[in-house]
Amino acid sequence: MATAIEQIQAAAANWSIEVTPTGATKIESFRDCLNEGTTVNVTFLPGTDPADTIAVCERLHNDGMKPVPHLAARSLRNADQLDELLTAYTSRCGVEEVLCIGGGVDDPVGDFTATMEVLKTGLIQKHGIRHIGVAGHPEGSPDISDDEIAEALGAKNELARAEGLILYRDPVLLSRLTSFSTGSAAFALPATPCRSASAFRGRPPSRRCSALPRFPASARPCALSRSRPRMSPS
Repeated sequence: MATAIEQIQAAAANWSIEVTPTGATKIESFRDCLNEGTTVNVTFLPGTDPADTIAVCERLHNDGMKPVPHLAARSLRNADQLDELLTAYTSRCGVEEVLCIGGGVDDPVGDFTATMEVLKTGLIQKHGIRHIGVAGHPEGSPDISDDEIAEALGAKNELARAEGLILYRDPVLLSRLTSFSTGSAAFALPATPCRSASAFRGRPPSRRCSALPRFPASARPCALSRSRPRMSPS
């Protein structure tokens, strides 16, 4: 009979999980609740120290996981800090993938105001990272219009083509299944190299988001947050 932890590990296979640095302090060993090789997103929340994100990523790497740190544009001071963070992530944490987002800050703390500005520095690419997630907003955003979301995704797609990046859109967790169709236009840009990942359990949406799988609640093992199916790059 499988234990509760073994059942959670089986359910979370081929999914990604998210953890905050605060939540990570409650976990003695990630190996106790996750299968080796699990992809774990690590947040960089407003007002927090990025050194905490680095420390969690290093723990995950040492425990055999694949850490994916968040790069919150509006919480970064400048390109020098970004370069330092990426150096630490790649040299100490084995990072091969990042999630680049604007961040929940109204007033930027430094030079960056948007994700695209971070991507255009070329620093992520310089450190050998080709797999990059960006925000998808399938339910829309109170801060950005649908047209602005589509325009931003289009610009990121063009950069991905030019730089040979594997770009995916991460809409995080959907609160309403019906809203996916409403926001799916932002995912269906023509001829895009960008893939979509969402917090659906089971088969992930197709490239055009025309088919929706079942949507039961996501499991939350240990102090870890939401889970998402992993999509192999194309």
